[in-house]
Order: sequence, then structure tokens, then C-alpha cells
Amino acid sequence: MVTRATAGGLRRLVTALATAEALIEQTVRDVRADVPAYEAVPTASVIASVERNRALASRVLAEGIVPPSRDIWEAELSTSERLHQGVEIQDIMGGFRVVIACIQGWVVDNASAYGVDATETLRLSQLLWRLSDAFSARAAMTYRQEGIAGALADEQRRAQWVLGLLAGTLEPAQLQEGCARYGLSRGTRFHAVCTQQLPDSDLARVREELTRSATPDAYGQHRRAAILVPAEGRLVGLAATPPVGSTIVVAVGPAAEVEEMPSSFAVAERVLMAAGLYTDRGVHTVETVTWRIAVPVHREVSDVLLTRYIEPLREQGPFGELVLDALDAWLGHSRSIPRAAASIPVHVNTLRYRLARFEKLVGCSLEDTDTILELSWALLARKAAS
Repeated sequence: MVTRATAGGLRRLVTALATAEALIEQTVRDVRADVPAYEAVPTASVIASVERNRALASRVLAEGIVPPSRDIWEAELSTSERLHQGVEIQDIMGGFRVVIACIQGWVVDNASAYGVDATETLRLSQLLWRLSDAFSARAAMTYRQEGIAGALADEQRRAQWVLGLLAGTLEPAQLQEGCARYGLSRGTRFHAVCTQQLPDSDLARVREELTRSATPDAYGQHRRAAILVPAEGRLVGLAATPPVGSTIVVAVGPAAEVEEMPSSFAVAERVLMAAGLYTDRGVHTVETVTWRIAVPVHREVSDVLLTRYIEPLREQGPFGELVLDALDAWLGHSRSIPRAAASIPVHVNTLRYRLARFEKLVGCSLEDTDTILELSWALLARKAAS
């Protein structure tokens, strides 16, 4: 129980603590000596933090109550400042423990001079250590919050840089800074990469799969597989070595210097449009889509071929759709009647009949090379238009 005399001594002790300038100087020296990370923190910043924490300790000693950790704003402010100054969380907590130790030492050394007995001095020491625990809890909470916010900021910064790179809008200094930040060698050639549209829930999983898949370079070393960022429901970015295999459609542009990524990306986007017309998975390049890359681009050719080969069948209503399905199956199975018929499925004679009706309705021969090429184009153009 605190006696009236002890209570008076406690008030005087706390008042002296709140104005002891020598304590501030000694505490700053001890923090720097015991926690080397604080050498990089400006002195004015350390002093301000020590003064805030001394005021907090004085308030706790005067009231005899340690506030809940959520109410210790001093811990949030100090932790946030130090994190932005490059101090690790363990060093931030270590610095505060040094501050509390200095305050506790001062209290123990001066308590008797102000009429505070040993029992009360022990209680004050216990209060200070409980304060240290509460401060550490709030610092840890702030660290987690800062970590989440920092990760989001880093992700945004990465996305802006990659999108600027692919669009060709980065200044030379921005280009250089990003290459250094993300570990991209200016002497390495990269491929632009883009994927089909994906549900938001799949973006993180697909990115992990694609960035994890890498092939060894000429020296047997695995280079960074890809830097991909979300953009309007898909993933875009660049890769030193293209992804290997995919359960979705992934388009890859030609290898180019970092500065040439916009042209590689433009090709990748055309590859993506072409691949999406005839498949729903795999990694695709100009070499895999070949002539199909022209279908979404040259619409004047598509219009001619749609008129020549598709319109006559549309005029036949439902039967025309059956003929189109037969043509798709026949071409998709390398003009094999048995395999194409099984895939629809229909009897082989039914398939032959529908192919013959196509020749009659359109006025062409499926033995003609130009017809095969133009029909293949027209069927893809039909999908692009649907």
C-alpha cells in the first residue's frame, strides 16, 4: 500500500524523471552503443523517440497502470519511423528495452532520495517491464501492418514499372532503376509474356506456376523465369527463359533487349489472340501459331473468306451449323474421316455427306490446296467474330 509520504515522493520522483535532461543524453548513448543499427538513425530522431518514451514511462509510473498495447501510439510511431529508416524490428524492440532499462536504472538510483521505499521501487520497476512488454506487442502489430502495406506498395511499384516497360513509357533512369531493383541484366535478352484472361482468384496461383517454371541456360544455370504482374484480368511481363508448359494460354514474344520489350510485347499480344482461336492451353510463340497470327489482324482478308465460305452455310440454318462442325472436326483431325467422325460424333458416311454438301453449296473442292488454306482461315475468323 502506498503511504501518503510515499505518494508525495512518487510525485516528486516522476516530476524529476520527466525533466532529467542528463537521462536523455545517457539513454541516446546507450541505445547507440547497445544496438548498432541505431548508428544510421539521425540523432534528432533518436532524441525525439527517447523523449516520447520517457513521457510515456512517466505517465505509467504516475498512474500506476500500463495501458493496453493498442493504446500505445508511441510504439506505433517509433516503429514506423525506424522501419522506414531501415532498422529491423528486433533492433527496434531492442532499442526500446535499452530505453526502459535506462529509465528503470534512473528510478532505482533516485527513488530513495525522493522518499520512495524499496517496496514501492520494486513495484515501479515491474510497471516499467510490463510497459516494455506492451510496447513490444504494439511494435509487432505495427510491423505486421507496415509489412502488409509495404508489400502492397512494392507490388504496385513493380506493376507500374513492368507496364511502363511494356508500353515503352519509361524514362532511361526509370528503366535502369527497375532493372537494378528486380535483378534484370541489361546484357540479357528477354521475352515479353502475356496470358489469357483469368479469374481474380487464379492470378496468384498461375503467376507462381509460371515464374517457377524455368529452363537452364547454356551454362546450366537457372535464370529468373519471369516477372509477371496482373493487368486487366491477365498476367503480363517478361522472362529470360519462356515458361515451359501451361494449363492456360500463354503467349511469348521474340527475344529482345530490355529497351525493345514494347515490340516483343506487341507480338506476344498478337500471338495470344491467334492462339485463343484454336486452343485453350499451352505456351505459344510465332513459331507455334504461324499463319494464324494474321487472322485477327487482317480483317479485310477475313471478311472476304467469311463471305466466300461461311455465309452460304449460315443461309442453311441449323444444317449449315452441322456442316461447319463437320469441317472443323475434319480439319482439326488432319482430314481423317474416321477420327473426325468419332470426335463429333457421327457415322463416317454422315461426315462424308456433310463435306460433299459443303462443296456443292459453296462451289469449291476440298481437294484444292487454296480451298483448304482459305477455309482454315475462315473458320478461325468465324471464331474471332463470335
